[in-house]
Amino acid sequence: MKSKFFYIFCFLIFAFSLNASQNVKQCKSSQGINFLYMQDNVTPLVHIMISFKNCGSAYMSEDKSSLTRLYAEAVFCGVGDKTSTQLRQKLNNLSVSLVSDATEDDLCFYLTVPKMVLNEAVSLLNEVIKSPRFDEKEVKIIQNRLIGANQNYALAPRKFASDIFLPFYIFGSHPYRNGELGDCEKILKLTIKDLKDYKSKYLVINNARACVFGDVTESEASLCLDTIFSGVEKGEQTKDFVKDAEIILSPNVKNYHMIGPQSTISFALKAVKPGSADRYAMILLYNIIGASAFNSRIMTRLRKEEGLVYFGFINQVILSHACYASGILQTDNTKVEKAITALREIIKNVREKGVTEEELEFFKDNIKGKFLVSLRTSRALGGFYFNKMRIGVDETPEEVVEKISKVTLKDVNKLASEILDEEKMSFIVIGEQNKTEENQ
Repeated sequence: MKSKFFYIFCFLIFAFSLNASQNVKQCKSSQGINFLYMQDNVTPLVHIMISFKNCGSAYMSEDKSSLTRLYAEAVFCGVGDKTSTQLRQKLNNLSVSLVSDATEDDLCFYLTVPKMVLNEAVSLLNEVIKSPRFDEKEVKIIQNRLIGANQNYALAPRKFASDIFLPFYIFGSHPYRNGELGDCEKILKLTIKDLKDYKSKYLVINNARACVFGDVTESEASLCLDTIFSGVEKGEQTKDFVKDAEIILSPNVKNYHMIGPQSTISFALKAVKPGSADRYAMILLYNIIGASAFNSRIMTRLRKEEGLVYFGFINQVILSHACYASGILQTDNTKVEKAITALREIIKNVREKGVTEEELEFFKDNIKGKFLVSLRTSRALGGFYFNKMRIGVDETPEEVVEKISKVTLKDVNKLASEILDEEKMSFIVIGEQNKTEENQ
């Protein structure tokens, strides 16, 4: 019997999320920047998230596919009359968090700032966007660091397997094949001119969209964005020329050699698009199979019953033009083949026999509870809306909960029979018992 306190807690969180999401507004600054806005006076913090569209690695030419990643780091190599050290010190003195992120689709900036220093913080972000210095020596250091870090997969086998090797095989010739990092082997050929040309073309007002959440009025939020984009060119919105991709799955296992007692197994499965009517049936399906919780099929059989893995899970990867499920198994070198075989058997069993009503109801409650708890701050709620905006989905937290609640056992099992195929899962294995295959 479920605890009544769990339901009370979830209800309170849901009430907060519902009330907050009802206050989210679509606004436009005086410079014409579209942004989502919500006021939250619980804590004296302001969160500003900005995305520049259609300028991620997939939108670059093959020889410059790593330019977005380089830009995201090189943009902090001094701004205006400040060196990189002076910029970092200023941000630190103001207790400001300012980071950038490069993806396959876009370039993003995330600013979290105490309300009392908001004006100084947005002025700094204006300098970062408008007048980066791109100190040549510092940029070269970043280039060497990036290429060095992305040549030694033993440093981060999970990241390499999921974010670099797997996309390379499942996307064929599609631009997503290079992942969010792009082709780092060509990063040393990028120049300061490339960085400046990137800024001029993509970091323009007409290519930006934003979210402003926190302890700020609507007029203050609009003024913040106008300050951030003061002196920035209007420019043009970048065209979205990347085509939708269908992932390529096969029974092959790609092996990479790494010294050590453990192996990392990464794998891919089909997924449905964010706007699909089956979206939440798929989320429930893959949580039942591979949630990190101990009662998922993977953790129950592969860890608790057979001791084949240390842990395992499945996540959904959502891009503007592709969606897929990405999984990880961490295991002993001697158990790789058995773990893969057992995983295929789990997928086959779910495809043929489906999941149970008990599993479905447990994971409905589990997902809704974790989802609502994850939105308990304005920063998290802003991140939810920001990510929805980036992939072009108009959806509120209460709509997410409602859609999860409406999923039936028939929905999940029908989808399982359609998208699961134990013979087409595209495995990547990094471990000592393997020898790197030729022509990889």
